Amino acid sequence: MRAMTLVLVGTWLLTTLALLAAQLHFSHGELVAERQRAAIPLLEDGVQRASSLLLGGDRTALARRLESWRRGAGVSTVELRGPGGAVLARLPGDAPSPTTDRDILRDLRGDGAPTILEGPLRSSLAGPGSTALGQLTLELPADAGLLARWRERLVQELAITAGLCVPLLVLLVALLRRAARRARTHEDRLSATTLDLEQEVGRRARTVERLRVSQERYELAARGASGGLWDWNLRTDELFYSPRWKTMLGYDEREIEPTLEAWLGLVHPEDRPEMERKLRRHVAGKVGLFEDIYRIRSRSGEYRWMLCRGLAIRDAGGRPLRVAGSQTDVTDMKRAEARLRREALHDPLTGLPNRSHFQKEIEVAIGRARLDDAYRFAVLFIDLDDFKVVNDSLGHEAGDQLLREVSSRLRRSVRVLPQEGRRTRDSVARLGGDEFAILLDGIESRAQVESIAHRIQERLRAPHLIGSSRISASASIGITLPAGAERSSQELLRDSDTAMYRAKARGRGFHEFFDKSMHLSAVQRMQVERDIEEGLEERQFELHYQPILDLNSGCFAGFEALVRWNHPTRGFIGPGEFIPIAEETGLIVPLGEWLLNEACRQLRAWALADPSRAGSFMGVNISTRQFELGDVAGMTERALRTTGLPPELLKVEITESVIMEGFDKTQEILERLRALGVQVAIDDFGTGYSSLSYLHQLPIDVVKIDRSFVGELEWDDQKRMIVNGICALVHGLGLDVVAEGVETPGQLEILRELGCRFGQGFLFSRPVPADQAEAFLFGQPSFENTSGP
Repeated sequence: MRAMTLVLVGTWLLTTLALLAAQLHFSHGELVAERQRAAIPLLEDGVQRASSLLLGGDRTALARRLESWRRGAGVSTVELRGPGGAVLARLPGDAPSPTTDRDILRDLRGDGAPTILEGPLRSSLAGPGSTALGQLTLELPADAGLLARWRERLVQELAITAGLCVPLLVLLVALLRRAARRARTHEDRLSATTLDLEQEVGRRARTVERLRVSQERYELAARGASGGLWDWNLRTDELFYSPRWKTMLGYDEREIEPTLEAWLGLVHPEDRPEMERKLRRHVAGKVGLFEDIYRIRSRSGEYRWMLCRGLAIRDAGGRPLRVAGSQTDVTDMKRAEARLRREALHDPLTGLPNRSHFQKEIEVAIGRARLDDAYRFAVLFIDLDDFKVVNDSLGHEAGDQLLREVSSRLRRSVRVLPQEGRRTRDSVARLGGDEFAILLDGIESRAQVESIAHRIQERLRAPHLIGSSRISASASIGITLPAGAERSSQELLRDSDTAMYRAKARGRGFHEFFDKSMHLSAVQRMQVERDIEEGLEERQFELHYQPILDLNSGCFAGFEALVRWNHPTRGFIGPGEFIPIAEETGLIVPLGEWLLNEACRQLRAWALADPSRAGSFMGVNISTRQFELGDVAGMTERALRTTGLPPELLKVEITESVIMEGFDKTQEILERLRALGVQVAIDDFGTGYSSLSYLHQLPIDVVKIDRSFVGELEWDDQKRMIVNGICALVHGLGLDVVAEGVETPGQLEILRELGCRFGQGFLFSRPVPADQAEAFLFGQPSFENTSGP
């Protein structure tokens, strides 16, 4: 733009000078001609007056006149010469005249111009504002005719000058046009360049603005970030820490040196090697991002967890120049992770390791056994006896308190002893519910394990103070002694569980060691479980019916429905073999519902076949597990609605254990059954220890005396007294009594004497299939024992 301006200005100046020169050339010629034309008469007059002054001898007047002309003309010297060239008069002047005027005057002098200088002539020649002419000498021509030639010469000169100016003017115009075209070209280029420069200036201005905004954003982010920023200059080995980097550790601005060693010196000794290794690998270009979690010491001395990330900046050759990143405090996150890990591996109620954690400890013991043939360990599976009674009688809070007390006593029962240069520590875990487990680490013998099991039993038997109640707990313990390291943790726990169930079958507070026969038995139980499922699908189960007689009249009164399993390969299987397995697995719920529906259907079919026998009743057993897992009242209502059996003909039989498992729940269910019109009977009465107190509280219609009392009536007077007391109590409550297990006429006679109204047993009939049971129903009794118990 500046160059364009200079070109334009220069062009303008050249044009102006050329025009001025042309104008001066023309105007000067005209001026000279005009001056000379005006000077002729003046010169003639001046010569005459000067001659008169000179001839008159008045040199003073002549000198004054010459001085006046000199000053008026602005000349430095004025000479007045005579015809012979002699200087008649001279006055000194100030400045020289322009070259052009001097040349012209010299030419005039050569042409014989007058030598007398007159004021008007001098004024005409000099002109206003012109420079001094210098020395001026005019010679007086000898012949006045020369004036004519002088005038002609002047006219020719003016013509020549005018002829030369025209082509110069044309050439100047052409040059000016070319200069103008070049100027426009340069102007276009300058305009494009100026536009590019303006755009570049705009881009740089925007870049500067973005950099300013980015800087402000960075400063704001650095102040508001939860983590601290750091920058490691690899060329100078200096480190920059942002204020947040230091303040989140409690340090002041000047407390940490700007060196890598000062930083690494704060890292926990256990974490520093790994942190340095990862940082070196990143600087070396082996990993794309530096990232590590480590502990770093704060000003208070506490180690806090930090998540550090960084990225190296490299030159074109890939050489690292600096590494910059951030450091964030993740202490709370690490603590939360630790808490979650503990909660995932520990029981929240007791604080003991849970099943998952315990299995890992068993795996560690198995791994050690693989490396050391002399190393042995044991796994104990512990289950509290009758724990559900505590929950149902005292509430779940009391049950939780008992579990915490048991876990504390189990901890105190195991060993923490130095052994073979290491600390042996037995592990205690809660597997769930009232089940616990213990890993005995580094045992010496079977007797040692048995001694620990006895110690556990003794400590658990000591009374527990739960609220205001004193509870004596016991446990069944199953023990596994691995013979080798080829077993898994799950298998060892399974075997210990199997041994525990064998111990529980013996009673309360026993322990059993696992053997292979138990495993075979467990496998058989599993097979039975699968067979029960298939039996339900394939209708392999059927009902047998045992008659119940009126002991006073000897007439048939009703049946008790008992399930039998007609196995396709094993034949008939009694309930004592499969009912416990069905209860453990929960299959008792679908099996019991089928039994109830089938019994109601059969009695309804008999009643329709002989309306005269429509008053016979049907007794159906409901197990404890059905009360726990199923909707007994709903199931009964569906069966009555489906079969159309009158509800008063159905008697639901429950055991005392059902009442003891949960009185409130049992009472609610029994009241719902009574609301349906169903009768309720207590089966196996007398085997419990607190049922008598519930007889007047529960909606009960019938009490069935257990066969253990009836079988010894003929020789055990105490049993006779118990049966007599039961009959008197039940009759006093307005209930009916049924004696189970009547097998001899002597037992029948005693029961009649004691006032027992109903009875059932082998004396009358074993449980028989439906087709044989019809003989009792339709008046053709048969006492043939064709079926097992």
